[in-house]
Amino acid sequence: MKTRLDSVLIRYSDFIATNEQLYSEENMVSFTGKPVTYLFIAILIALMGVSVVLFKKKRSIKQKLASKNFALSGNGSTQTIFDEMEIQLLQLLIQNTSAGTTTSTDEQNKILGLVKKNPEIQKKQRSDIIIGINRKYAFVAQSKEPIIKKSRSEFDKRSYEYFIDYSRLEEIRNFLKMNIATH
Repeated sequence: MKTRLDSVLIRYSDFIATNEQLYSEENMVSFTGKPVTYLFIAILIALMGVSVVLFKKKRSIKQKLASKNFALSGNGSTQTIFDEMEIQLLQLLIQNTSAGTTTSTDEQNKILGLVKKNPEIQKKQRSDIIIGINRKYAFVAQSKEPIIKKSRSEFDKRSYEYFIDYSRLEEIRNFLKMNIATH
């Protein structure tokens, strides 16, 4: 349906003088200082308080759900943050970083069992696993810094090589040992 606009031309001569006053400050209704004003303010404050309480409750529920999701696998009382593939990838990265080398995508594909898959699937699954490791570690360690980093390959600028920041290597090695011990 098409909307149409229309207008009407009104001239001063179209008005009739009645000599009645249309506006005065006495005619204005003022709520200042009246019980209605205080009631309105009290209701507004109460609504804001309820909103804050509900927001905090919803946020704490989300955090509890997130923490349950990150304590992923486990039978009985044992729990671990990382699954088996993530642990293997982390061990490879720790080993290569300790030796002073980066980890190529081909090495990652071998350890993750992606060699026979097409390149797009390899890239997606590798990316998902690395992002998952970084998110899980950031959540548990309360750190905003990712543990797996990447840099462009010196030989082929189209691809990346992966590593762990050398200054955090011991911290991550210990963290992984704790997770493997509870696994």
